[in-house]
Amino acid sequence: MLTEKMSSNIRQLSEKLKDLKVKLQELTEQYNSIPCLTIDGLQEIPFESDHNWQTQVENLLTANSIYKCWLLNILNPSKSAHPNTVTLMFINNIVCEKANQILSAYVISHEYDTIISKEFL
Repeated sequence: MLTEKMSSNIRQLSEKLKDLKVKLQELTEQYNSIPCLTIDGLQEIPFESDHNWQTQVENLLTANSIYKCWLLNILNPSKSAHPNTVTLMFINNIVCEKANQILSAYVISHEYDTIISKEFL
């Protein structure tokens, strides 16, 4: 009886250890990766001027109180003069999450055909 109980405890401990290893791996990946938001459908958002794409994205961020100091970089994966998709690289996951909430609410409230998605590089 005592051996069965010890075996059960060892099994439970082993399962908890596996769970901790998985969580530690996820945390390490998050720490070592760069949190990003992809704006797909950028051309659906009307801009007041005909500036280049980067200025338009910066104006969108400024209008929504997303500060430049939150960003590491703004990427145009298509290299097009007027891309439909851009990637925003953030300094950490917290500001990326906040920007995701703000921009998602913005496109929903204005009913733009734009998708904001979160990813890690």
